[in-house]
Amino acid sequence: MTRRPSASSVAGLLVGVLAASAMLFTKLAMDVSGGEPIVSFDRATAVWLHVHATGSVTDVLAAVTQLGAAVVLLPVTLAAALALLLRRRWAHAALMGAALVGGEALNMALKAAFERPRPSFSHPLATATGFSFPSGHAMVALTVYGALAFVVSASVKSRRARASVVAAAVALVLAIGFSRVYLGVHYVSDVLAAYSAALAWLMLCGLTLLVASATAGSAARRTSSAASS
Repeated sequence: MTRRPSASSVAGLLVGVLAASAMLFTKLAMDVSGGEPIVSFDRATAVWLHVHATGSVTDVLAAVTQLGAAVVLLPVTLAAALALLLRRRWAHAALMGAALVGGEALNMALKAAFERPRPSFSHPLATATGFSFPSGHAMVALTVYGALAFVVSASVKSRRARASVVAAAVALVLAIGFSRVYLGVHYVSDVLAAYSAALAWLMLCGLTLLVASATAGSAARRTSSAASS
């Protein structure tokens, strides 16, 4: 029988990932703001992808990118939260809400703080408004699909099933991020920064749930002890 990891070890992992993600975002933000080599890499990659774009790939990725749009993420979040509420999984329903709302709010704040212009082409494959850094589609896709993968995997017992759920979420989020770069509406660093910020937010949400669960468990034990004494 496999032992479940202790709350302290889970908390340590969450804190570690949160710290690493925050450091990566800070590094990317400083490099982009300071005009470091990653800016040249961003531009060269954007131009290369634009030059080598093909109609069939563009059509597929134009559809994939919509999976990271609010018009899809909002219904996904609402449906998941409703299903969780019906099963009385209050904390997981709250996680879904925090993933969407927090991800959107964080992205808007960061865009306003950095004000990076989007890539520009004379014949764009797609157009988008607002600033470029970080990618909103990539960020909120990771927070929402990441939270969804967590709540779904928490309800299945098979390790293989849990791994499949997580792998599917990772593949989907990576595809959405790539679609934003391919379509020419974001740079590579925009997407990487979005992933790191989103992961940090998810880890913070996870820590909050862990603390809330531990607090509720402690209160329940005190109540039970008082009732039996």
